[in-house]
Amino acid sequence: MFGLLPLIKIQETDMGSKTRAQKAIQDIQQHRPVEFNKAMMDYVNSVLRDARRLCPIGTPFSTGIKGYVGGTLRHSIRLQKPQHIPKGSHVAGRDVGLDFYIIAGGPPFRNPNTGRIVDYAQAVHEGTMKMAPRPFLTMALDMNRPKQEKAVKEYLDSIERRWGGS
Repeated sequence: MFGLLPLIKIQETDMGSKTRAQKAIQDIQQHRPVEFNKAMMDYVNSVLRDARRLCPIGTPFSTGIKGYVGGTLRHSIRLQKPQHIPKGSHVAGRDVGLDFYIIAGGPPFRNPNTGRIVDYAQAVHEGTMKMAPRPFLTMALDMNRPKQEKAVKEYLDSIERRWGGS
């Protein structure tokens, strides 16, 4: 009985959508991350610049030390990969994305007034019982959050546009 059924040919076509999807994926993989990384590095550098600008500088008046030379904490602000942050360092740090932290204090920076490693970044940033917090890193991140959000949104929108055209 089954041998009497006519043979039915099935032909499937994707009308080129598979090829377009493959091309869109290649484009996204090759070009979008480069553009996104550039935008994110611009954001990270803005955070770094603003953190330095907002970091307090000790003076003879603020420290009570005659001839005090300030600015070492400000000069210690830098980008660091998490695995390269010295263990046990008294640093203030915040994650800024792209596998970077922005940190202040710690080795190799030494206070010229004492010769000691700058071990007071966390105390300045978070405050102490005697000193109000000066969260210069957190403030810099907050100021630049719109730039980060814009970079992420543009990246996702560009993927959506490219994918939508496939």
